[in-house]
Amino acid sequence: MGTASSRRRPGVILAAAFSLAFVVALFLDIPLSTYAHETGLAGRLKDHSYVAYVIRLPGNFLFTVVMSAALLIAAWRAGIRRGPRLWESPAIVFLAGILSSLNGLLKMFVGRIRPYHGVPPFELHPFRYGLVNAEASFSFPSGDATLAFAMAVSLGMVLPRLRPLWWTLAVIVGLERIAANAHYPSDVVAGAALGTAVAVAAKKIVGLFTKNDANPAGEIMIQS
Repeated sequence: MGTASSRRRPGVILAAAFSLAFVVALFLDIPLSTYAHETGLAGRLKDHSYVAYVIRLPGNFLFTVVMSAALLIAAWRAGIRRGPRLWESPAIVFLAGILSSLNGLLKMFVGRIRPYHGVPPFELHPFRYGLVNAEASFSFPSGDATLAFAMAVSLGMVLPRLRPLWWTLAVIVGLERIAANAHYPSDVVAGAALGTAVAVAAKKIVGLFTKNDANPAGEIMIQS
């Protein structure tokens, strides 16, 4: 029982941390969106769309595909030709990216309009748009932040020594979304929480297929 409790403790702490961050972010929604608008910061980012695109790459599914392929190639170059040790790590990352698309459903259910689109930040319009248009029209939670944090957590699982890099990239994506006035701070925090959750779920799902493997994937080292 003690072991089970110790396993749950990190999850409880993380959930509490995200809950606290979300409450704080709610108080920052109006001040920060107003600041980004009135200082012209959001406009400058939109004028330099290529720069914004590069900053947001970890929140783009192309990043997921590239990193999954890189992990697969690294395992192959390390001499692994079959079995879970070949595909477990890329599968975790790729599945985390797929599951991050759940943010579209939440956007449709919550119906929060993006900043400075003529609607107050806490006025919700659930199901105003269908699932196809929800991603572009609604803001809660941030899709880019969801995917970026799903990548940060899943890549941190399979390449733990680079975990600070993955988390730094994810945080930068979230900050850019706020600065560009594409999302409120609370949208980004919710996206980070959802991304973390789907990455953990992805590992558990992939683990169902590898639990009998005697040699789990662990960290893959790229050999020259």
